[in-house]
Amino acid sequence: MRALRRILCLTALIGAGGAAAMPAPEPIEPPLPDRPVAQALLVRQVVRHAAQVGTPPSAAREAVLIENGRVVDALDLPRARGGIGPETRIIDLPGAATAYPGFVDAHGHLLGLGLLLDAVDLRGLADYPAVVAAVRAAAAARPGTHWLQGRGWDQNRWPGGALPHHAALSLSLPHRPVALRRVDGHAVLLNAAAMKAAGIDAFDAAPP
Repeated sequence: MRALRRILCLTALIGAGGAAAMPAPEPIEPPLPDRPVAQALLVRQVVRHAAQVGTPPSAAREAVLIENGRVVDALDLPRARGGIGPETRIIDLPGAATAYPGFVDAHGHLLGLGLLLDAVDLRGLADYPAVVAAVRAAAAARPGTHWLQGRGWDQNRWPGGALPHHAALSLSLPHRPVALRRVDGHAVLLNAAAMKAAGIDAFDAAPP
C-alpha cells in the first residue's frame, strides 16, 4: 500500500485531463540487466509524431520508469518494456499530455524579495500614468536625492500594451534618479536623471 500511495503522487506529473490507469500486462521481455523492474511506467502512445516525455523535443522519450518514488530512467518504449513486471502499474498519458520528470527546481530569490520590501511596488497597476503617480508618491514619502527603485510594471496590462517611454517619468521626477524593473526583472525603465547618472545618452548604441 505504501508503494501504491507513492505511485499516486505521480499524477502531479500528468497534464490536465488526468490519466487512465491500465491493467499491467504480462512482461513482454525479461528486464534489462541494468534496469530495475519498475513500480510504475508512464507511457504516451505514438500518434503522428514522436511521443514526448521530457523536454526539449530532441530529448523526448516515450516512457518513464519509476522505482521507489524516483524516476530511474526516461527511454523509448521498446527498452521500457524490459522494465515491466507483474506488479508494474502502467499509466497511459492521454492525448497530447506530456510529463516532465525531474521538473522540481523549487527556489526563491531571497535577496530580491528583501529588496522588494524597500522598492516601490508597481504590480497590478492598470496603466503607465498609475506607475508615474505611484513613483511620485513614493518620492514624496522618501525625500532625498538617492536612487528610487521600483518593480512590477507590466505593459501587457495597459491599454495598447506598448512599452513605456521615460518622458512622463522624467517630467514628474526631473532631478532624482529612478529605476523601475519590469515584473519579470528582464527590463528596466530609467528616467532622464538615472540615465545621466549611468552615463547613458543619445550616442550610446543599442545593445544586441
